[in-house]
Amino acid sequence: MKQYRLGIAALAAFGAAGFAMEAATAAPITVDLRARHADSAVVQVQYDPYWREERLRNRDAWREERLRNRDAWREERFRERDAWRADRWRERNAWREWREERSRSYGWW
Repeated sequence: MKQYRLGIAALAAFGAAGFAMEAATAAPITVDLRARHADSAVVQVQYDPYWREERLRNRDAWREERLRNRDAWREERFRERDAWRADRWRERNAWREWREERSRSYGWW
């Protein structure tokens, strides 16, 4: 059970957002929030444990997928990095050639 300090306006906003989300998707809200006032300033929010387990299952599936794709992902990042470095080197060499050509022609650079 987590405790959050919320005002009445925040509770009303959460309720309106939840109602709008449920009306827009025509599906049950995925996080079941049960809020009750312990006193006037503290709201206790309890999550439905089913959705916590679902989130953990999704996280584990995402981790497995990422581990499977890790090598391909790294190779893609290395290719992007190498292309970026080659581009910077081309710019640097072009700038150096231009500078050397100016220094040859004018002698003041």
